[in-house]
Amino acid sequence: MKKSVTAMEARKNFGNMLNKVALKDDKYIINRAGKPIAAVVSISELKRMEQSEEEAREEFYAWADDMRAKFKGTKPKEIERLVKDAVAWARKQPD
Repeated sequence: MKKSVTAMEARKNFGNMLNKVALKDDKYIINRAGKPIAAVVSISELKRMEQSEEEAREEFYAWADDMRAKFKGTKPKEIERLVKDAVAWARKQPD
């Protein structure tokens, strides 16, 4: 379960929070002045997040390598024009 607490609440109940994170896989968002500043999550959740991040990075690099291969030999000015055209097209699309 994800819970939101103030920094003061987190400070007062840190031991209890750690137990709930470790045993129940709870997640805490810590707020200061109404803004989220930190999170407390279990090690298993952190590992899942890091794995997802690594998978996303690998997917991006594979995509970038694919684009490099597809546009090999294309002049940089032509690539800039194609990107500008694609951005203009995407901005015209309905949300």
